Amino acid sequence: MVCSSVTRGEGMAERRFIDVLPDGSTRTVGSEETALLAGRAGRYWLHDSHPELVVLTFAGLESPPSAVPDERAIVAVDISGLTPIDVFGMVSQSRLSVRIIAVRRGIERVLLFREGDVVTIASNEAHDRIGDFLIRMGLVERERLEAVLAAANPAHRRAGQLLVESGLISSHDLWRAIQRQVTELFCDVATWSSGHLVVYRIAEGFIYPPSPSLGTQGLLMEAVRRSDEMSLIRRRIPDNQVVLQAAEGAVGENDEERAFLDAAQQPASVADLQKLLHRAEFDLLRLAYTLLQSGAVRQVTLSPGNSMQRPHGSRVSDVIQVFNMALQEIRAEVAKAGVAEPFAASINAFLADPKGVYAGLFHEVQLQVDDQISDETVLRNLTAQAAADPVQQISDALNELLFFALFQCGELLEMSIDVDLARRVRLIYNTLADG
Repeated sequence: MVCSSVTRGEGMAERRFIDVLPDGSTRTVGSEETALLAGRAGRYWLHDSHPELVVLTFAGLESPPSAVPDERAIVAVDISGLTPIDVFGMVSQSRLSVRIIAVRRGIERVLLFREGDVVTIASNEAHDRIGDFLIRMGLVERERLEAVLAAANPAHRRAGQLLVESGLISSHDLWRAIQRQVTELFCDVATWSSGHLVVYRIAEGFIYPPSPSLGTQGLLMEAVRRSDEMSLIRRRIPDNQVVLQAAEGAVGENDEERAFLDAAQQPASVADLQKLLHRAEFDLLRLAYTLLQSGAVRQVTLSPGNSMQRPHGSRVSDVIQVFNMALQEIRAEVAKAGVAEPFAASINAFLADPKGVYAGLFHEVQLQVDDQISDETVLRNLTAQAAADPVQQISDALNELLFFALFQCGELLEMSIDVDLARRVRLIYNTLADG
């Protein structure tokens, strides 16, 4: 179909066209279309959809969407124009059975609905897994969780089932954790103000997981409540780069407050505290707000060269944070496969190689006990090298390390696990392009 002009009514915006030719190739009709697409250069995923509807979403490098074969895209949404709460409300009221993939700055959430109610929610972020929720709820210790997962074959049973069978938790504990996981992830997506959603109609014959559904209306009410609370919090903490520090002599009233105050003994941004404490954004902000209101924490303004030691600005630290997120995703997978030790040894050997291209940058850098690399050590080395473009140098070095890590996964993991892991890791690392 080739269209070169269109009649416009008064007040109508000019329509732009792309021709899809019989051989499947495309071409733009005019200069305006070409200019518009020039600002969107990159690879896009083409979703299965109605013959008269073409749905494309940006794919970054090689990150495929998490849709299931034979599922058809029926709605694509720009979240800045139509909120997730609006979409979830429509799904609930119409009792639709759909899969919704929500993407924002490298974070991917997959929500499965059955007749309007939520069945499961999956996330590409390691701290959103059921095991981490069990840890945050105080139901299991991380060391014991990792030991059980490392000793089992994860291809046959889910992590929650393994923990129940091992006696670490009860079935009731698992259900409580699943409810909290679904609620937290649902409410988080519901508050997004940017990103996009793609809604897929569930294919005929799809077999749902055995877990019971959670009522979407109840989840929506909780999401609205949190949204209102978030508006209040944001008046005091306008963004996650706000720097906080524990007040001298401050004592927390519970374990959560004490952990926060310990982490904030030195000035730290809200984003850094969220990473250090492995907390969901809403939970961390609510805790920070409570401590600010009580005077246990104060907001500080940093001057150049202070104790946070970020000589090249927050962008360098952001690059390191994103890399550590990707590294933790890899580490969690190799731990489940029981090959964490050889993986860590290979990474440390790569970092310590004196002949490496980035040997100076990685000097004295090794994996820490939390499976991350030291922000402070890398920044110190970066400062010593006085690079003309420090952000580019750290990005190139960590990208090289990331590819080596994925290569090692190819040697240590089954192919199907390795391919899925590479997809999740690239989706995380693609957030660097969004900055």
